[in-house]
Amino acid sequence: MATVVVDDSRPLVQYEPGWIWDRGVVETNVSRHGAAVAGLTAWLTFAGTGVQVVGTLGPSARFGQLKTAYSIDDEAVGSYDAPVSASAQLNVTFFAKRDPLGEHVVKINNTDESTPHNTFRLNYFLIDTAPTTTTSLLDTSSPFQPSSTLTYSVLPPPTLATVVPTLSTVNSPSVLRLGTGAMAGIVVGGVGPVLIIGVLSCCLIRQRRRCQADHDDPFWPFVTP
Repeated sequence: MATVVVDDSRPLVQYEPGWIWDRGVVETNVSRHGAAVAGLTAWLTFAGTGVQVVGTLGPSARFGQLKTAYSIDDEAVGSYDAPVSASAQLNVTFFAKRDPLGEHVVKINNTDESTPHNTFRLNYFLIDTAPTTTTSLLDTSSPFQPSSTLTYSVLPPPTLATVVPTLSTVNSPSVLRLGTGAMAGIVVGGVGPVLIIGVLSCCLIRQRRRCQADHDDPFWPFVTP
């Protein structure tokens, strides 16, 4: 069994018009609701096996001796008459009730009509839940939820995909054409200069032989008449 805290400021808690919402106070979650008029009611729908109503008891000289009545599923099940208190008391349990496992509605009624200064101050509810109880009607957004009401899921680590190039990509026609053109350019660029040098060498050799033959002629450079 686990216990869940439902704060007075949560939307699950419903109030009749006339309740006073005090914020920035010393109570749990710095919030509380007060009823200073007789007949004001508030209620909470919950799923579980039990419920407690917790609040603040103010000094009797200032806030009087409050009186409240409680019902579960529209059936009167209890009441609270505050004792004389000289100082404020926090986390006072005004009502506690065990119920069969299921969905229930607890209702608070401020019944004190003796003086307008008698004020009931609500701080939070405690809900007893079974391990298999659905939490759809519980206030899981409360910052005071016990860790036993939370569940965690472990996800497997992500897998890494390995990209392997296919044969069609490596041997694509565009790649082959590009390779042939590049190879032809390399061949032409390499052979061309060799051919030019060879032709120039032949011409120089022929010219040198022609000049040598002219020098061997005994009448050179004379011209015969």
